[in-house]
Amino acid sequence: MSHLTKVQQWLAENDYDIAYVSDYKNIQYFTGFGSDPIERVLALFIFPDKDPFIFVPPREVGSVKESGWEYPVFGYLDHEDAFALIKSHINALAGNPKK
Repeated sequence: MSHLTKVQQWLAENDYDIAYVSDYKNIQYFTGFGSDPIERVLALFIFPDKDPFIFVPPREVGSVKESGWEYPVFGYLDHEDAFALIKSHINALAGNPKK
């Protein structure tokens, strides 16, 4: 059982809608993708019943895919509102998570 699957099961068992992981070392633990984006947003979102996704700076999108990550990866440009984009991706996948 993968680390991601364990989190998904825990979310389902505890009635949570989503997990947000922002520490780059934890993201590497869960995904196999390693990067320290310094002052940029790098995040992993895990759902109990949907595919997880990674949100990264644009220069990292290719690296995430090359690392073997088989789920969605979304990038953003510096002039874009990263958190508004994250919200739109979450809403597209999971509606409006409450917990």
